[in-house]
Amino acid sequence: AIALLYFIARWLLSWKHTKSIDAIANYESQLEGSLVHRFIAIEKTLSGKTTDVTFHYVQSLNTEGECVVFLHGFMDSWKLWQHTLEFLAGRYHVIAFDLKGCGQSSMNYPQQLFPEINDPGGDYSIALQAEEIATAIAALGIKKFNLVTLDLGTIIGDLLAGQYSDSIIRYIRCQQPLIGHFRSSIPQGQFLRRKQGAKLLTTLLESD
Repeated sequence: AIALLYFIARWLLSWKHTKSIDAIANYESQLEGSLVHRFIAIEKTLSGKTTDVTFHYVQSLNTEGECVVFLHGFMDSWKLWQHTLEFLAGRYHVIAFDLKGCGQSSMNYPQQLFPEINDPGGDYSIALQAEEIATAIAALGIKKFNLVTLDLGTIIGDLLAGQYSDSIIRYIRCQQPLIGHFRSSIPQGQFLRRKQGAKLLTTLLESD
């Protein structure tokens, strides 16, 4: 019975993976009001790491204004920002990504769960996800941008702010989980390590 459930789960995952690829083929450059759907494939990051991820993103038709990049939270998609994007699209060059494994971005097999498949894009570590997003932004020819994040997107955004601070004009952190943030990479990291009360609270929050 366990073996049967395992094979059914594998079949369902392979079907889901195939459907996401079909969506990429059939949904290129579709308009949705003042936004356009696009895809960008990343096979090598800015630091030269090998990966294989295709990001779905929506972009305003206006690409002349100051750029604002939006990153959603866990188990969400670009749709979270739709009303905000439409409101800002006339004045700003807005972009909202579906994070890897979410929305219409590629849903790679996690290497930790399916090591036998060895999917090149199956590394879901936050560090690599941040680097993949940074690579996608650079590939779009964007040198300076504002960053707006929520939840999981904020953890990724903290790494972007720490590693690519010269590219970020402003950073709006809407929410961030208390567990799993990177004190060495965020602006308030020095405060959290230095101030006794903040250090004690952070230690309690991050304890097992």
